[in-house]
Amino acid sequence: MTFARADQVTRCFIAAALLPLCTVTPLRAQEPFSIVELQVNMAADISQVALHQSWRPGRGAALGVLMPFYAGDFEFGGAIHRYSARTGVPGFAALWLYAGWGVHGTWRERVSISGTARLGNYRMSFDDAESTFAGVSSESELVLGLGGGLALRLAGPVFLYGRLDRLYVQTLPSLAMWYVAAGMSIQIQAGEGWVNFFK
Repeated sequence: MTFARADQVTRCFIAAALLPLCTVTPLRAQEPFSIVELQVNMAADISQVALHQSWRPGRGAALGVLMPFYAGDFEFGGAIHRYSARTGVPGFAALWLYAGWGVHGTWRERVSISGTARLGNYRMSFDDAESTFAGVSSESELVLGLGGGLALRLAGPVFLYGRLDRLYVQTLPSLAMWYVAAGMSIQIQAGEGWVNFFK
C-alpha cells in the first residue's frame, strides 16, 4: 500500500470513528458558554515522516480551552514542541495554534469521548537559521487537524484527559503527523452571564 493510499485510508477511518458521536450525543441546543473547560497536557509527536530523518521530536506541552456553544463545542489552544537536529541542520521549536469545533458524548457521567476538527497555524522557529537557511529563521504553515479525546472524571470537576490528533501541515511536501497528548482538565461552571462582564 502506498503512503498516499494509506493516508487516505487513515482519513476515512478517523471520519468513521467520529461519526457515531453525532448520534451518541443529542444535537440539542446547549447553553452557550455554560462551562469553561481548561486542558493542560504533556504532548508528543509520534509520527514517522520525512521530517524525522533530520530532526528528533522532543516532548511538548499543550494548553486548551473548550466551551459548549449550542449544538457542539468550540475550542481553541496551542501546543509547543522542541525538535533537535539529527544532521547538519538547526534545531527548531514548533508552535501549533488552533481553533476547533467538535461534539462529545458521555457514558455514566464519568467517561466522556469527543471528536473535533481543528484549523490553525504551525510555526517553526529555527536556531541559527541565518547560515543554514539563507536568512530564513521561521516558517509558518496552515494546518488541519482531526482528532478525538477521552476523559475520565477523577473527582468533582477534575478529569484525567488524553487525545490523539492527525495533523495535515501544508508544507511542501505536506506533512501528515500524529500528535498524542495526556494530562488533566478541569470544568468551571460559568453560564452566559459571565460574557456580559466583558461588555
